[in-house]
Amino acid sequence: MDRKEWYKQQLQTPEWKAKRAEVYARDGYACVDCGEDAVTIDCHHLHYVKGKPPWDYPTGDLVTVCRDCHEERHKVSIMQFASHEDAEMWYAISALEAAMLEEHLADIDNRIKWLEDRGAIFGIRGTQGQVKVLR
Repeated sequence: MDRKEWYKQQLQTPEWKAKRAEVYARDGYACVDCGEDAVTIDCHHLHYVKGKPPWDYPTGDLVTVCRDCHEERHKVSIMQFASHEDAEMWYAISALEAAMLEEHLADIDNRIKWLEDRGAIFGIRGTQGQVKVLR
């Protein structure tokens, strides 16, 4: 039996149906992306752990989505990890990097404001979007 057939069979088990019902109830039986509640909904894995059955995930790793939003989510690659711990570590590092980037961008905004307060005028030139102090 190939991997897809195995997975389809797993989605028919009582364990998966119970986990899916828990996620649907938590999300109010509505798509977390578009908010629709009068549509067919699916339970979507935010990531996969190799060899884990679909119900063996923390509830926070699953979300309710409508069919259209589910298809959109699957147009991008879904991360696959060796363990739930690896997935949690990746999410933690990603959150830290996002916070660091946000802090860096705020610092740049503060520098630009400081220069503008002192009379600097900025312009963009060329197709590469280089910023140049015009004055």
